Formats: sequence, structure tokens, C-alpha cells
Amino acid sequence: MMALSNAIFYERLIELTETLEEKVKIRTQELEETQSQLIMSEKMASLGIMVAGIAHEINTPAGVINGAADNLDQNMNYLVQNVFDVVLFARYRKLRKNFELALLHLLRDKKKSELDSKEKFRLKNQLKEEMKSMNFSPTLTSELSNFIIENQIGKERKYIYNIILKDDDRGYFMLKNAAYINRNIKNIRYAIRNIVRIVKALKSYSHLDQSKTFSSSNIIEGMETTLIILNNQIKYGIDVIKNFQEIPLVICNPDELNQVWTNLIQNSIQALKGKGKIEISVFPWNGYVVVEIEDNGPGIPAKIQDRIWDPFFTTKDQGEGTGLGLGIVKGIVEKHKGKITLNSNPGKTVFRVELPINPENNIVKVETRNKKL
Repeated sequence: MMALSNAIFYERLIELTETLEEKVKIRTQELEETQSQLIMSEKMASLGIMVAGIAHEINTPAGVINGAADNLDQNMNYLVQNVFDVVLFARYRKLRKNFELALLHLLRDKKKSELDSKEKFRLKNQLKEEMKSMNFSPTLTSELSNFIIENQIGKERKYIYNIILKDDDRGYFMLKNAAYINRNIKNIRYAIRNIVRIVKALKSYSHLDQSKTFSSSNIIEGMETTLIILNNQIKYGIDVIKNFQEIPLVICNPDELNQVWTNLIQNSIQALKGKGKIEISVFPWNGYVVVEIEDNGPGIPAKIQDRIWDPFFTTKDQGEGTGLGLGIVKGIVEKHKGKITLNSNPGKTVFRVELPINPENNIVKVETRNKKL
């Protein structure tokens, strides 16, 4: 009888243990899903705050494209209206040669080196004397001097002088419009590259894949993406110094780490109140990649430094933050088997994140990350 009771008790104990294990497994999964949702909510909240700035970032190059397109329209109209001059111009070999040499110089990429006011004044006087000796009109002298200075034309200006002396100023204006067509095309390309850069960063940052899969990723690329997204908040009065050393790839969830960088950099931006310096360092150290984000703001008071990681604790004004930011940051770093520390005094606050290059005992599958967007 006793043996039967023990057997029944043992069987029920096994059932209870299995039930308890299943409940623990379910609760753990629910907690992981809740944390993932919190991370995504914080990311979308951050993105919502930054939308106006991002729109401004895109609007600026869009304005450049619009202005360049209007200029191209004017340049092309001039050339079309003077097409017969172009045909006649091409018949004279010496004139054509000077035109080709001048245009070749104008189309060549040059390092932009702005002259100061004294240098401009001196050069303008020199050009005025040169053109006076060739009996150029005051209007043409003023127009041509500005064109030469603007386009950094040195000794090659003799080709333009030859064109004007042999063909009045028609050849010069054709040359000018041809050069401006090239410049406007370059401006459009530059603006498009800026838009692509911003959109690419935005797409990468707002990546909605909540997969638990870790991948082999470049921490610096993620940091650069974050800085692009935050650029509109940073560029007015805040200097960013980047000390990026060569580092190995890290096994991580890059989208979650981007949220870490966003929260830490935004904290520095808000602490600086529009004026100051943020220094970001990334370097290898004893099997880790270390990221340090330092600002020269007022610092975090010693009495609350231990509480900043608590959920919903915030020192910001109402509407500036939920208080979830640093709690989520700590959770993400620890999920990556890493460590985050704070060292803060007035004039110097440093958040240091240490991430193992290859975290041990990862329960997630590691796969190569597709870099294409």
C-alpha cells in the first residue's frame, strides 16, 4: 500500500514539475516578447521625434535639385537660341582650340579653396588691369572677373581672353553656359547622393525585423547610420568628434544596438542644450569592441547615477522622454553579454559600452547579415 502511494505521489510530482517547467518557458517567452515590443516602441517613438528633422534633411538637397533644374533650363535655352553661333564657332580651328582648352579646365574637378576678402580684392584689381589693356567693356570686365574668381581659373584664363578677342563675347557666354550645365549636373548628383544616404540610413534604422537572429555586423556602420538620422539635431552648435579605430565584426543584433547608440547620443544632445561637444570612440580591447560616448555637458548628479537604469526614471522635462531609454539600453547590452558603465562629473560624462566580439553561450543562431538595402 505504501509503495503504491509513493508511486502515485512520484507520478504527480513529475506532472507538476513538467507543468511548472512549461509555465516558466511560456512566461520567459512572454517576457522576451514584451522586451522586444518595448525596444520597438522606444525606437518608433525616437523616430517619430526625429521625423521633422529628417524631413528637413531631405528637403535641403531636394531644393538644390530644384534650383539646379531651373538653372539647367536657362543654360539649355541659351545654347538652343544660339545654336547657329555654335556651328559657326566650330568652323574656326584656333577659336575652337581655345574653347576646348578653357572648357577642359572648367570641367576638371578642383579642390575648393575660398579666397579671403583681401585676396579677392587683389585678384580683382589684377584682372581689371589685364582686361583694361585688352579694351574689354566695364560690364564684361566685372562679369568675367567674377566668373574667373568663382571658378578658380588661373593662367588658363588666357584661353577665354583669346575667345573674346577673336569673337567678341559670344564665345565666352557659350563657354559659361556649358560650364554651368556641368556644375548643375554635379549639384544634382551630389544632392541625390545625400538623399540616398539619408533614406538608406532611415531604412536601416527603422528596420522592423524583430528576429532574434544575431548576425556578424560592423558596429561603426551602425554608429554612422545613427549619426545620419540624428544629424539635424546635432549640426547646430554641437561638434561631433569621431575616433573610430579598425575593429573586427561583432556577433550582435545591429538594429537593437542602433537603438542603444540613439538613446545615448540623444541624452548627450539634450544635456548640451544646443552647444558643446560629443566625442564618440570605437576601438578593440581584450576580445571586446568598446564604444565610448562622451559629452562636456553639466553631468549627471552623483545621487541619481545609480537610478538612471531604473524603468520610467527620468530627469527630463515632461514630454522629452518616457524614462524607458536607459533601462532598455542596459537590457540590450546585457542581452549581448556586454557591459555598460557611467562615469559622470560636471564637464565630462562618459557612457562606456563593452561588447564581446563573439558572445559565449548565445542561444540564438548566427548567420551572415545581408548588407544590401
